[in-house]
Amino acid sequence: MKLKNLLLAFAFVAFGNSVMAQGSGTYGLPKKKDFDRLSLGLGLGVNWFQGDVQSGSENNSGIWDNIKNPVLGLKVGYQISHSVQLNLRGQYTKFSGEKRDRINYPNAVTGPIKTSGFVEFESQIMQGTFNLNYTFGNISFLQRNKRFHMYGEIGAGVFTFATKVDLSDYDSDKKGAVPGTTVEIVDHSPVMEGLVAAGLGFKYQIKRFDVGMLFTFHKTLTDNIDQVYKEDTESDNFSYVTANVNYTFGKKSAMMEWVNPMEVVYSDMADLKDKMDVMSGDKDKDGVSDLFDKDNSTSEGVKVYGDGTSVDSDGDGIADTKDTDPFSAKGAKVDASGVETDTDGDGVPDSRDLEPVQPKEIL
Repeated sequence: MKLKNLLLAFAFVAFGNSVMAQGSGTYGLPKKKDFDRLSLGLGLGVNWFQGDVQSGSENNSGIWDNIKNPVLGLKVGYQISHSVQLNLRGQYTKFSGEKRDRINYPNAVTGPIKTSGFVEFESQIMQGTFNLNYTFGNISFLQRNKRFHMYGEIGAGVFTFATKVDLSDYDSDKKGAVPGTTVEIVDHSPVMEGLVAAGLGFKYQIKRFDVGMLFTFHKTLTDNIDQVYKEDTESDNFSYVTANVNYTFGKKSAMMEWVNPMEVVYSDMADLKDKMDVMSGDKDKDGVSDLFDKDNSTSEGVKVYGDGTSVDSDGDGIADTKDTDPFSAKGAKVDASGVETDTDGDGVPDSRDLEPVQPKEIL
């Protein structure tokens, strides 16, 4: 019997949920229109140029010496799902480096010229990329609606560079250029080239803002950024490490990027469980489930109606369990114990007393 009631309860709740889902949208997976999706971000960091001319030791292994110039960035993002974002990034920076080496540098008249000495270069960089961003945090089933997210990003775009190169005699004692020997050998006008980018980062939500860090590697399609050519290099590449802050626009209660779509499923399941508990529960054990029981505190064993309220045979407002006279006349006034009122105290209830207010001295 209990199993049958439980199955009936489940069917009732399932039907009710389907109706509510169609009518109000309360149940089911969230809709895109329910969330804010447009964001704007700013970034500030440093670059690491990975080309032919780098600062540091003579064998070109001084990585930290090449992480030095600032990067400024702007990002516009649009969330197309809870985990995927499309964004446009624009960034400005400067590359520079110096080293003692044998080099080939361009010459419009004679072609590449081979020489050696102390080489210094500087190049202004402007770039734009179109990126696909994937947030890992929103696929977690263990912790819902995380404020901390890891994400990956891939993209492609173009950049421009305008390079100047100086060549000097090398001072081995000072590990630098000999004063007065510097000659400008390249002063190139801006050139546009293509690149592909891949990044990995993290971010933390603070209301409508999020802050985080992003490392991005850029593979270029040119070996000319520093205007120095070496046979053992195919391209001049570079990386950025930036600190970022983003703001999501809109007036809705939730931002798509920070909502786990499974949260709605979890919530619906919890709601269904609560309803099932109510449907199958019967606190006062009167045979009426708590969901429909208007009085779930009736005494055990008391007869009740279908709504869980105690039976009142004469309809006088006093349940039979407390009614001294459970069969008083319909409509008759009764006292707290269910007994009909006898105003003059003559032993005849008012409902049958032809003279309900007869003076006591006549009795």
